[in-house]
Amino acid sequence: MNKFLIAIFVLLLLGFSQTSYVKATEYINPENLYVYSNDGSVFLGSLSTNTFNTYSVFNTYGAYGSKYSTTSIWNSYGTYGSKYSSYSATNRYTSTPPILVYKGKVMGYVTANPYLSNGISPQNLWTLARSL
Repeated sequence: MNKFLIAIFVLLLLGFSQTSYVKATEYINPENLYVYSNDGSVFLGSLSTNTFNTYSVFNTYGAYGSKYSTTSIWNSYGTYGSKYSSYSATNRYTSTPPILVYKGKVMGYVTANPYLSNGISPQNLWTLARSL
């Protein structure tokens, strides 16, 4: 029952559209939630809560979790983490932030822009991943 409620919460949080949905009873593995650049051409990591996972955005030593990596949303000087880049998760005004993908479908955005529908703040990614 707890997993069912969490799945419903995630569905509401990410704003699944009618064309891309997940059954509310389906277990969502955070390792299968991926972050990509807005156009889908650059892989930016997974939401795996295993902080040693090579692909996890939470691995502070990895290519997708390091604050120094060019493919990290945590790099405050990089394309995907700078508050000034139009492709960044931390730019409060962007309309082209990184996307969150599950099973090949865009589920929402990783963004600090409070006006963008279906967005989740980078600071809330850990909470989301842990709740799955």
